[in-house]
Amino acid sequence: MDTSNIIENLLEGNISGARAEAESILLKKINESIEVVASFKKSEIFPKFFSWRRKIYKVDKVHFIHTSQNGKGLLYHFSVTDKVNYFQLIFNPLTLTWTLSTMYNNG
Repeated sequence: MDTSNIIENLLEGNISGARAEAESILLKKINESIEVVASFKKSEIFPKFFSWRRKIYKVDKVHFIHTSQNGKGLLYHFSVTDKVNYFQLIFNPLTLTWTLSTMYNNG
């Protein structure tokens, strides 16, 4: 997904142009279990590949990581790209499970 046009429009004060660009991006709520290959470095987790609906996605870049409270534990949220789409992956360290939460792609 190329968000550079959105950013350029915002910097130039072109709100309607930024809105038009943003509306061409599709958001899909998925919330399905996935299998993930990840690397662990010190106390950090880095997803490398994941499998969803019989397709394997290579994580090109991890853009953002944050946590949220889940009962007694934490959930780790990863915003990642595969050079085409943006995904939000969630890791639950108590159950050692991964979920594909959201997928964003160009319309």
